[in-house]
Amino acid sequence: MAALVLQPVTKFGSFMVDGRAGERWITLKKRYADEDIKLEVTMFDGALPAPTQTPDGGVINSDEMQMHITVIVTISKGEGDGVLQITCSAWPDDVEIKKVFIRANENIIDEAYVGPEFT
Repeated sequence: MAALVLQPVTKFGSFMVDGRAGERWITLKKRYADEDIKLEVTMFDGALPAPTQTPDGGVINSDEMQMHITVIVTISKGEGDGVLQITCSAWPDDVEIKKVFIRANENIIDEAYVGPEFT
């Protein structure tokens, strides 16, 4: 009987996928209008005790663990143009924006977002 060989996924929706065996990061890329969009996603980078609501309305940490991944979204309009980079924490029911950076290009040091606060 022939062995089943799984081929790596190279496309997810409209994104091209670059995932290498043994690495913990997967990169998804696509072009949308005049922007290049890149998502770098960890396979798994942590877990915390899952919050559980008590009968009296309080919240305690349970024995179950909630897995967490990091997603870095980079949006650019081409060579020489600025780059917007958003670092997110993704949980089963929530995505939190942790940092937003604006750069002259992908290789320049981060310049933190100084606009109004947001959630």
